[in-house]
Amino acid sequence: MRTSNVAYYLVTHGSRDPRSWSVLQEIANLAQKQEPSIFIGWGCLEGLPLSLAQQLQKFGQEAQARECNRIIIEPLFLIPGVHVNQDIPKEVAIAQQHFATLQFQIAPYLGESPQIPQLIQTHFERNIPLAQKHKTARILIAHGSRREGANLPIEKLAQQAGAIAAYWSVPPSLETQIEVSIAQGAEKIAVMPYFLAPGGITEAIAAKILDSPYQAQIHFMSVPLSLVQIADLAISDGLSLG
Repeated sequence: MRTSNVAYYLVTHGSRDPRSWSVLQEIANLAQKQEPSIFIGWGCLEGLPLSLAQQLQKFGQEAQARECNRIIIEPLFLIPGVHVNQDIPKEVAIAQQHFATLQFQIAPYLGESPQIPQLIQTHFERNIPLAQKHKTARILIAHGSRREGANLPIEKLAQQAGAIAAYWSVPPSLETQIEVSIAQGAEKIAVMPYFLAPGGITEAIAAKILDSPYQAQIHFMSVPLSLVQIADLAISDGLSLG
């Protein structure tokens, strides 16, 4: 149910890379076009002068001026790591202390959307030629987290897509999983970067592939979600909280 007294706040990790901020702004703009009657804001954990709590305080004041009594916070994260389970709740709790009649509510993180598995599967299918499907291994590479259990959703998502998981920051690495795939007889390998948008890490992954002795066998895919899809998932997940 769409209610004008509910505002939405999209949160990403943030980065010193200006592309990160531009992507977030574009997602928010697309979400606003989808739901023009809803007040939508955006911010990040890192890369801005204000803390996330301070960003939320400022947005909360603007939301109250528009007669909103609730703010739904949508974490635009793909895995439930420390940021999702600790940092964002901590910052939200700090911001909440400054409001008596305005409620902050955290929505499920983006990667928890029930539509994600099908979107990943479809992206793989569209990027692997039909004649090569039975000869092509699939690798889904994510940032990864050291938090216990945080990578299980990635493992499940990879399995659902007929792929194996690799991680940028924790084992198993992309290099390891490429070698595993080749040892199992793969002639081609499709590598999908599971990130919100292209950036420094996806560029570093691409560079590793270029330096790999198996370069000719690897197809490095684009990120699986378009900004339109991200905006749609964020708003639909928020609206489900009503």
